[in-house]
Formats: sequence, C-alpha cells, structure tokens
Amino acid sequence: MKNLKKLMALMLVAVSGMTFFIACTDDDDPAPEKSSEKKVLVFRFDQINPVITATIDHNQKTISAILPAGTNQSALTPYIEVSEKASVSPASGSSVDFTGPVNFTVTAEDGSTAVYVANITQDAAGPEVLENMMSANRTLSNRNLPIDYVVNDMLYLEGNALLTVEPGVTIAFTGVNAGIVVGENAGLKMVGTEQKPIILTGPVNNNNKGAWAGILFNSARADNLMDYVRLVNAGTVSSEAAIYMNGNSVLRMTHSSITGSASNGIVMYDGTLPVFTNNSISGCEEYPIWSGIVKGLSAIGSSNAMTNNNKPVIFVSFSDEVEENMTISNPGVPIRFNDDLYVYKELSLQAGVVLEFEYGRLLLVKEAGILNATGNAQNPVIFRGAVDEPGYWGGISIETNRNNRLEHCLVTGGGYDTYSMQTNLAIWYDGKLSLSNVKLMKSAGYGFLYSGNISLTHSAVSFDQCSKGNVYDYDNDVVYPNLP
Repeated sequence: MKNLKKLMALMLVAVSGMTFFIACTDDDDPAPEKSSEKKVLVFRFDQINPVITATIDHNQKTISAILPAGTNQSALTPYIEVSEKASVSPASGSSVDFTGPVNFTVTAEDGSTAVYVANITQDAAGPEVLENMMSANRTLSNRNLPIDYVVNDMLYLEGNALLTVEPGVTIAFTGVNAGIVVGENAGLKMVGTEQKPIILTGPVNNNNKGAWAGILFNSARADNLMDYVRLVNAGTVSSEAAIYMNGNSVLRMTHSSITGSASNGIVMYDGTLPVFTNNSISGCEEYPIWSGIVKGLSAIGSSNAMTNNNKPVIFVSFSDEVEENMTISNPGVPIRFNDDLYVYKELSLQAGVVLEFEYGRLLLVKEAGILNATGNAQNPVIFRGAVDEPGYWGGISIETNRNNRLEHCLVTGGGYDTYSMQTNLAIWYDGKLSLSNVKLMKSAGYGFLYSGNISLTHSAVSFDQCSKGNVYDYDNDVVYPNLP
C-alpha cells in the first residue's frame, strides 16, 4: 500500500513538471519583431520650378532647403518619403507654414519616434535681376542658386553685345511680357553640358504653358548657339513661339529642348537653323516648327524628337521654292506645305520623309529642277494631302529632262483638277523620270498622266483606287491600265 502511494505521488510530480515545461515553452515563443526604422529619406518641394530637394542630416535630425527669393512659404506642400512601415506627421502633401522651424515626427512600426526639424529659408542674396537693355558683352556665370538670374520684362541685346551664358545657369522670366530680344548685330551664346544644362523657365509658382514670352532672334551672327539648353513653358499666343527667328537670323541648336509652349516651338519667319541635331520639341499647343521658307528645313534631321504637340507636323507657310540644292531627312513628323512647292534645283528626300499638301496644292519640278525621292521597303517616301481623301491635293508635276527618280515611294490622294492635271503624278514635254517600287493610289482622277516626248523607265509600279483610270495619255486622250 505504501508503495502504491509513493508511485502515485511520483506520477503527480511528473505531470506537474510536464505542464510547467509546456507552459514555459509556450511563453518563450518570440513575437514578430517590429521595425524601429524612422528616417526621413526624401523631402522636396515639387510645386517650385525647378524642384527644390532638401538636405537631410540624420545625425542632427535636421531638414534644410533654400528657396528662391520671393517664394511664399506660408502654404507649401512638401513631398516626403520615410522608412518602410513608418509614418510622418505632418503627412506628405499636407499644406505647411514654413515661415519658421517645423517639427516632423516620424513614427516607426514599433511606436518609437524621431523628430526632424525643418528649417526652410530663402536665398539671402537672391538672384540677380537683369536690366532691360544690354549693349556690352556680358557673361552670366553659375551662381549655384536655385535661380541665378531674373528677367522681369523684355531683355534687349543691342549693338554688338554678346551675351554668354555658362553651364548650370538658371534664368527665370517673371511673366508673359518677359523674354529676350537679340538685336541685328548682337549675339546670344548659351552652352551648357549634359550634367549642367542651362535652364530658361517661367515664374517660380507658374508651371503653365506659355508662362513667358521666349526668345526673338534678329541676328545672323555665327555665335548664336544653344547647346544643352532647356526652354520651359516659353512661347505665348502673342509671341507665337518659344524661339522666333526673324529676318535672316541664324541659330545653331544642339542637345536642347523646348517644352510647354502655348503656341509654336520654333517659328522661322525668314531665319534658318544651319545646325539642328539631338533636340526635342514637345507639349506645344501649335506646331513644333513653323517655317516661312522651305530652305529652313534642310538641317532638321532624324536625330531630333517632336512629340505630343497639338499640331504634329512641320508647317511651311508661304515661300515654297527650292532655289538651291537641298536634302531633307526624316524629321519624325510630316512636313506640310500651305502653298505649291516649286523645285528649281535638286531636292533629295531621304527614307521616311512625308510631304503633305494643303487643299489644291501641288509639287512642281521646273527648269533645272530635280526630284530625287529615295525611300526603302520599311520607310517609303510619302506624298499625300493634309487630309486623307481622293482629290485633296494636285499631285506631282515633272517638267524637266533631268534625272528625276522616285524609288520606294507612295503617292496618294491627288487628282485635284489643278492646271488640267487631275492626277497623282504627271510628266510633261521632254520630261525624264525613273520609277521603282512606287504605288499610286486614291486619286480622284488618274494615277499617272503623261504628255510630250517623255523619257520614262519603270519597275514594280502599282495602282489602286484611281477613279478615272491608271494611266492617261494626255495628247491622245486615251486611258491605259499600265505604264507605257
């Protein structure tokens, strides 16, 4: 009996021990550890142009930034990024009065906090205000400020003055009447770098299109240069363009951009761009380029980008005469002619070029003129109307016995009754023409018309949707299905 009692006591002790061990084991399971990270990673003011990014000192828990002079600090909305799983108060995007120091409390996932003190000030010296007239040479150096110089009105460069702008400079123009006018004998030389572009922008708190007037060139000086220059929101409705080239003005422009014009990107009334490479024009309410003369297009090559413009073509308004040999490479958008295009010298069109013509207009090759349009299977040269419909434009008329050639080309939408042609393509008198891989289509009249003692060679020429027939012998009033 005593042995039985002893055995039961031992079993009770063992069970109690197991219960204690299990309880201890359950209590010792660690809970998932919560993050204690509580740093401000990014603090910037996106509403200021250019954007201001603050300096953050994690040891001292400070945030500091210098804003352009004149900035209203009473209601700014900073963009803030903090550590993962942390939060910040005041929150990112909240309206904050920065006229004095502001505490930003970052709360980690584990509930611990860190307080950063933001001291947002304005540039004490402030940008230099440029006077309205400059008649002596001047160099604008980089003052390493958010805005280095301010122009409140129109800045006139007069006499033989050359204004040179160095890399990294930012110039703010304070309104729609502010801009630069380069006089007939003056010059404007702006050469930045990829790392330090020159920025010309509108008012600090106005990011609207057409916030300032832009630049007007009246000068043909060789040192009118723009390299790595950004024109932001230049070009009002009244100024007509971000860059306006008057008279015989000249500008060499490379690695530069025009964005946000309320009118055109560039207007070349009579001016030219002898060098125009690796540039971009975007976000214009009108045309990326408006030109009064066709010769202004010769240097606009395929290295440029013209995107997201309301009228996505290069527009040639009135002086449409090729009076010296010129080559047009593909600018990435169609070239539209408002008037007839007369070719008196050699006009070479490279692969991918698209020429458009307004209602009733046509292309005429006359006297010593030569039309040499050479596309390829992937990028044909295209001739068409500004509206894609039969008979919208007058087509091509060739009247010379020079080596005219169309290779890998599409001619469409002609047939408007101009000079009794009513065709997509016509050759007259003793004209000479070579056709290879050409398609003539959507004519309100004929695909091809010929008259006189012509010289014609052809291969792989096709016709489609030519209302009056494919080929018309004008002299004998006969329609044929194929070329002679």
